[in-house]
Amino acid sequence: MHLKRLILICIHSRLFFTLFSFTLLVCQTPSLLAQRELILNTTGYGFDRMGPNGINPGQWEYILKFVNLKYNGKDASPTAVRLHIQWEQYEPTLGNYQRQKMAQAVKAILDLNPNMKVALHFSYLRPGYWNDSYLSTADIAQTSDGTLIRDAIAHTSPSIFSEYATGRFLSFVDDALIQVQPYSSRILYVAMGNNGSEEFYVPNKTINSINYAGLFEGKALQAWRTKFLPARYPGQTNVTWGRNTYPIATAPQPTDGNYNSEMGRDLHRFAGWGLLKLFKGFYDVVKNRNSSIKVLHFISDFGSVQGNNWHLHSSTLLLAMELSDGIYHTDGISQHDLWKKIMGIDCIKGTYANKIAGVEFDPIDLGQPGGGTGINSSIGNEWLPRAYKHGAEYVHLAMRFHDNEIQQIAPAIAACRELYLKPTYQPPARAAATSVNIFPNVFTSTFLFDAWNQIGGQNFAQSDLQPKSIRMTDIGYWEKVWDTGNYLPCNFSVSVNTSEPKPIIGTTVTLSINCNGPECNTASYRWNGEGANNRTGNSISFAAPLVPGNYSYLVTSARSGCGPKSSVATLSVTRALPVKLISFTAVKEQNHAQLEWATSEEVNSEKFEVERSSNGRKWSTMGTVAASGETVQTTTRYHFRDIEPIQGQNLYRLKMIDRDKTFAYSTIVSLNFESNTGITTYPNPATDKVIIAANEWEKVKQVRIYNNSGLVVYSSEKPEPEINIRAFAAGAYIIGLMRADGVQENVKFVKEAGK
Repeated sequence: MHLKRLILICIHSRLFFTLFSFTLLVCQTPSLLAQRELILNTTGYGFDRMGPNGINPGQWEYILKFVNLKYNGKDASPTAVRLHIQWEQYEPTLGNYQRQKMAQAVKAILDLNPNMKVALHFSYLRPGYWNDSYLSTADIAQTSDGTLIRDAIAHTSPSIFSEYATGRFLSFVDDALIQVQPYSSRILYVAMGNNGSEEFYVPNKTINSINYAGLFEGKALQAWRTKFLPARYPGQTNVTWGRNTYPIATAPQPTDGNYNSEMGRDLHRFAGWGLLKLFKGFYDVVKNRNSSIKVLHFISDFGSVQGNNWHLHSSTLLLAMELSDGIYHTDGISQHDLWKKIMGIDCIKGTYANKIAGVEFDPIDLGQPGGGTGINSSIGNEWLPRAYKHGAEYVHLAMRFHDNEIQQIAPAIAACRELYLKPTYQPPARAAATSVNIFPNVFTSTFLFDAWNQIGGQNFAQSDLQPKSIRMTDIGYWEKVWDTGNYLPCNFSVSVNTSEPKPIIGTTVTLSINCNGPECNTASYRWNGEGANNRTGNSISFAAPLVPGNYSYLVTSARSGCGPKSSVATLSVTRALPVKLISFTAVKEQNHAQLEWATSEEVNSEKFEVERSSNGRKWSTMGTVAASGETVQTTTRYHFRDIEPIQGQNLYRLKMIDRDKTFAYSTIVSLNFESNTGITTYPNPATDKVIIAANEWEKVKQVRIYNNSGLVVYSSEKPEPEINIRAFAAGAYIIGLMRADGVQENVKFVKEAGK
């Protein structure tokens, strides 16, 4: 795409020189969530402080041709116009803002029809040195040999690391937005770029077919040493790359163009860091002025060598998209690689379905021959609808269409308006996403998203019906760069869930993450603690320590663009219960409480202490029963009689004590010794049926009968006083009544053998 732009710049250079010698030619454009749009770009130039309505007269004539376009009587006009705003057109000299013209230009576009919308593109460029002295050489991007990235006529590339240049640019953007505030509801989005083709990437200069990055000026070197490296290596005064160690305060920048060495990788990160810092400043200015205006990240290629090693913007894809409202990309340079446009959409939507995906088509994309005119209408008829089918919200028409080409693209525009730009249209459901981590291939010439081809992305007979999805990640790329200064808002919190806060030694424990907030989706986690050091994942399982005690487990998040967040879980590890209790009951016998319990296993148990309470808070020990000590798979029965229960509610529990003095409590059983809630059975003994007599029977909510082993042999939550017991085996049973207030009453009866 970049090469195509350069060719077209050359073709039109004579025209541009005549036209005040500042202008340029390029292509690009963004997109917006919700309603789909078809947007006409004023590529390279648009806003004109000398134009009668604030728009370059040639561009205004071009816009009108599209606005009035019909095909077979159907509307073939764009739904929005993207206005290019060159910095020097709005601020020709320091502080000389062309405010009235800015408002006039936007109003002129919106007045074309009541439904027209506008997008704004702000250019981080100044004219060449023949026509502009706004910036000093210290604020201009430079290559490693000191060459300034500027032309005599066309462009000067400001340093992305110059606080003065970026500050002045953001002031220009903010002032322009103030002027169009009355029209904000009809502004689709804003974007920024910093090169002749309008996209946003590291300034560069091509000399003898070799691309040289512009990140070696004095202010870039200062940012490298005083800001980037201290963030990359926090707390260090020296940095080691390979076998060489340098003081951070004097560390050099590598100049060999190898971005896959240790030192080269950090320069690669530095480039992405610089782009993101400027883009975040742009995003914040727009949102602080009007939070409802969408901001798009505008890039050229999507994961190729050009984006990885020339323009150095591939590393910014994920974080810029997460911060902003979406991405507008221009990948693809001709009709033969239009699949790259769809791939970019599938990567954007596969990563964040609710973010805006924007794409563009220009005459060369649609079959324009080199040096000639005319496009292939069938290409537009196929590929513009395809972009919408794959989820694009904004499709742009970029560069400049000749008059015959405008007529040739009209059928595709009319079809898109009729089928895809109506509010009821929804693109087909996407296939499940395939994850692709850009690290470490982003340092190389490797194409990052070949997985899209491998899963059938280009099989459009199928993928048009169910688009493929790529979920982008950048795990491992940024290292600690954002730990001390978040790039994203990072409004998320982390806590730990435990499967068992008081596990028994040696048993399995599971710890899992509870993450709340918008940045949870791509966070990863590392755990540390006894038996779980250096474990990773959203949840981990491990054996509880073999020594009783309190153990702390720390989890730390790693989230691109955010500093680490942590949480601690404490486990109180205990020994195995001294006994395995299988039943515990309390039964009234006249004025006494008869307690009975049974165990199926005892390990090192010493005794049972019987405790009683009237309110569940204050407990008293009523007596002690010696334990058997060691039993395995054997039922052992115990009993205890409380001969003086208190009036009212009596709560009982067992304190089961081991020989090493560790202990555990049983469940609580209760009896009520108030006279108005007495319970009896008759006949007793019984053979065929038993009748329960209890006061206030309407308050009884459940009846259960337990056999001598503590097993439930009858249960009803719709109790009746008379119960058929003919099928019961002969022996003693306990009837348990549960009342609505939670009080439980028990009574014993005997079942005789049938006569």
